[in-house]
Amino acid sequence: MASVVNDGTLIRGSIDLTINSVPYVLVDYKRGAKARSEEDFASTGKPLAASHVEGFDMISGTIRARSDQAVPPKFVTFSYDSKNWYIKDREESGSTSGIKSYSVEIQEQIAATLTTS
Repeated sequence: MASVVNDGTLIRGSIDLTINSVPYVLVDYKRGAKARSEEDFASTGKPLAASHVEGFDMISGTIRARSDQAVPPKFVTFSYDSKNWYIKDREESGSTSGIKSYSVEIQEQIAATLTTS
């Protein structure tokens, strides 16, 4: 494997993920939790009340993998940053020979395991 050579203090902007014992790299990522809101209105249409709560922690980005690696699986638990996560949505894209790209939406997993029915 090639060595990583740094000229200066560049910090690489990617995340290493291991899913089903396969290493992947997540790039171009965004992480956050959107608020979920409930709103109520008076009969006149004017705002009456609102309640907001933070939703699930989500990560979106692009997983880059060698073409000989398995497709990153959906709904399989993996650990990152002391939390459990799973890929909720996945779409393959790209045109680089030998590299595949998968646009993913990754969701924080609340329960200890996922239940499939």
